[in-house]
Amino acid sequence: MPIKMKELPISERPYEKLERYGEHTLTNSELLAIIIKTGTREETAVTLAQKILKQDKRRKFKRTPRSSFK
Repeated sequence: MPIKMKELPISERPYEKLERYGEHTLTNSELLAIIIKTGTREETAVTLAQKILKQDKRRKFKRTPRSSFK
């Protein structure tokens, strides 16, 4: 079963990392995860953000159907 955000050390959670260290310490995936807010049962918001960013690189920012992330 995938790791849940609540199971991560506080220092690795995007919201807490933002508050504690500032936005300059966050990766693009972490920043996008904060916007997304929640993941799915299978994936954290950070994992989904990584997939979105990876998909955007391939498609050069074209619209990506939601179903392609499952």
